[in-house]
Amino acid sequence: MSRGNVIDLALGAIIDAAFGKVVDPMPMHLLMPLLGRALGGSDFATLFIMLSSPPIECQGPFTRDALT
Repeated sequence: MSRGNVIDLALGAIIDAAFGKVVDPMPMHLLMPLLGRALGGSDFATLFIMLSSPPIECQGPFTRDALT
């Protein structure tokens, strides 16, 4: 009985990983460009909101790439 459950769990994990690889880029590559075009050409690729102050050692530009 438990052998079947382990196989089902392993199969579910494999399907979840494959489905996640397909679904993860969808907001960034499909939905956000469509939303940007609908809002008059807004570019969401460089848009970010800082929720806290930057680290003290950060002296460069406060862009998403520099802060991550």
